[in-house]
Amino acid sequence: MTTRPWTARTQFGITRFLIIGLALLVIGSASPNVLKEKNQACLQAIVQEAPTALEALAEMFTDPCLLDDGTIQGRIQAILVATEHPSVPGLQTGLYIGMTGFRQALQDPWPTSTDQAGHFLTAVRLATDTKFLSSPVYPILLGEWGDEEVALRLVIGHEKEPDPPDADKLKPDLKTFIAVTNSIRTQYHSVTQEDLANFRTGHWQAIQVGTGFGNSLADLQLSYLGWRFGQLLAEGHFQSKTEIARWIRDQLGES
Repeated sequence: MTTRPWTARTQFGITRFLIIGLALLVIGSASPNVLKEKNQACLQAIVQEAPTALEALAEMFTDPCLLDDGTIQGRIQAILVATEHPSVPGLQTGLYIGMTGFRQALQDPWPTSTDQAGHFLTAVRLATDTKFLSSPVYPILLGEWGDEEVALRLVIGHEKEPDPPDADKLKPDLKTFIAVTNSIRTQYHSVTQEDLANFRTGHWQAIQVGTGFGNSLADLQLSYLGWRFGQLLAEGHFQSKTEIARWIRDQLGES
């Protein structure tokens, strides 16, 4: 067998191959961030131009400026990626949307919690994509590994037990971490099997809502609607993005 001589042309070909390969790796790793930034800019424009927060939420599912793979699942994933909080995985309040246009029963009475659109999307996230809960951070926060009901326990417990005092003014220090951890653990462990059953069957009114900081019946109902919406998505209930926007307007707005 003869071998080809190592020439300058051979060297150039290998070098070019390596450069192209490296470029593809860089582009591949950067694309999700670029896509996220473009979608964030799109959502910000929707929020600024929409007459209400509810209308902005509905238009997120139909506006062509949002880049996705063309499917309903692709659209919800694009929205969740673009609205996720930069420091708290699974919390969809990275972009403030608000609660104007939501029916009165779904408007949070606490002045420190007015992003009902973000609250709704957080419940949707917990119903459709709980991979972020596999992070080792959550067992530390919960004080145990948890079970398959972690997502629902966090949703329900948040309305049964209060948030840390002045939760909207907490600083990123050890004292804050301890306060938040204790609060999350208390909320998580406050949820009973009866609470879970009532929530799953739509009897959320039977759950005893707390009277402490951040607790509200409005949030519990909105959490249920977000969770139910996520279930409908998983079941393939919606045939189009327009149908989703109509559902949001009908279910979350004034009838």
